[in-house]
Amino acid sequence: MPAAWKTWHAKPGWPVSPFRALSHPHKVSPATRAAVQAAIERLGYVPNLTAGSLASRRSKIVGAIVPTLSNSWFADAMDGLAETLGAAGYQLMLGQSRYHPQEEAGLVDAFIGRKVDALVLTGVVHQPSVRSKLRRLQLPTVEIWDLTDDPIDMVVGFSNQGIGEAVADYLLARGHRQVGFIGADEVRSLKRLQGLRSRLQTRGLEVTEAELVQPPSTIEDGARGLACIDGAQSRTASRVLQQRHPGRGSLVRMPPPRIAGAGADGRGRLLRSRHCRRLRANPDHSAGAVA
Repeated sequence: MPAAWKTWHAKPGWPVSPFRALSHPHKVSPATRAAVQAAIERLGYVPNLTAGSLASRRSKIVGAIVPTLSNSWFADAMDGLAETLGAAGYQLMLGQSRYHPQEEAGLVDAFIGRKVDALVLTGVVHQPSVRSKLRRLQLPTVEIWDLTDDPIDMVVGFSNQGIGEAVADYLLARGHRQVGFIGADEVRSLKRLQGLRSRLQTRGLEVTEAELVQPPSTIEDGARGLACIDGAQSRTASRVLQQRHPGRGSLVRMPPPRIAGAGADGRGRLLRSRHCRRLRANPDHSAGAVA
């Protein structure tokens, strides 16, 4: 116990331990809480949370691992998580896996070493050692941003494959038949691509072009992917022209395409692109799915 606390606590008539006022503020009177807070400010006292967590076996810290904070969806989710935890007296400790399972596993070990009270993990695909360790420790764990029938502990999210299927339904209902895909080369994005493909195949269609970028992806990556898909359409038209009119050359200039965009937000809700022209049927019924 710091000397200042010993001296203060030894004063005659002091009603409660200052540590009780800090640990269980709801059990002391408002006047006592105010007196303790004034002493904290005067002495510059900072509680030893490590010692407190050893005694109570509770750290009041929740660890969360996201692939990246450069993605606004992840940043918004962590902001909401921190706000809710803070209101309940918990602190949020963040880690970035950078889409690497091994980095996630290392962060899990670091958080366990810090004696966090719970973990929040992004996605439902982890190294087997992570799953078995968390289950063995019975550490409360919530997986987000996907769904599974076999969670480590709890899961709160949405079906990424279902998003791909919903995007396909949306575009097919508007008459589009040539569907491209732009997304990150990571497990959740690939599930969306799988859903898109499976739903198109029920109508005898395929994803005409798929551009995968290395995560973390950006708006600029999406623009480059769209240019690649546009270039692929030009090359396809060139091959068709050569097949139909051999010997006449293959120089093709395609007009800027009208593209209908669809994707999903961080809550799994289907979104139409605000940046494309008003959706209307095109001669080639082209469309893009962005994930």
